[in-house]
Amino acid sequence: MHPISEIATRFNLTGKVVEISAFGSGHIHQTYYVKTAPADTDDYIIQLINTHVFRDPEAVMQNLSLVTSHILKKLEAAGEQDLKRRVLHPVQTTEGKLQHIDKENQVWRCFIFIPNHKTFDRATDEQQVYEGGKAFGKFLSDLSDLPVLRIRHTIPDFHNLDWRLQQFNDALSNGV
Repeated sequence: MHPISEIATRFNLTGKVVEISAFGSGHIHQTYYVKTAPADTDDYIIQLINTHVFRDPEAVMQNLSLVTSHILKKLEAAGEQDLKRRVLHPVQTTEGKLQHIDKENQVWRCFIFIPNHKTFDRATDEQQVYEGGKAFGKFLSDLSDLPVLRIRHTIPDFHNLDWRLQQFNDALSNGV
């Protein structure tokens, strides 16, 4: 049995877990893909949150829940379709929480897997940079009316867009 199998039982998954495998390049968190059966049930991503980087995982998950539910409401109001592809869907634990803390005090979270998607560790051409910038702009626009006071700070300046813009401009001027 895969060691993540026990963690998977802690979340409200539909279908039967048939396969679990490491997923992605794991820059920050350890990520696992959970395949379920029958074929028409959702598959999932389970992540071990890196609590050395994100020391307040409850705040991280509260922020994620605020952001995803805010965007989901906008998509629904606009009559958008295929919502499982358009915004992350956190999966609650069997106890109704957004994260599970295991017996080793490790913190886990789960999302519905978005099939047929692509991720990139690094942009390799101008089109990817353009599309990434456009998506990030849409994301910021979607969140422009979310009360900032509701977001909890998890890493100093992590959500400071002025600082991020300065980092970007510094990188441009240094030829990065």
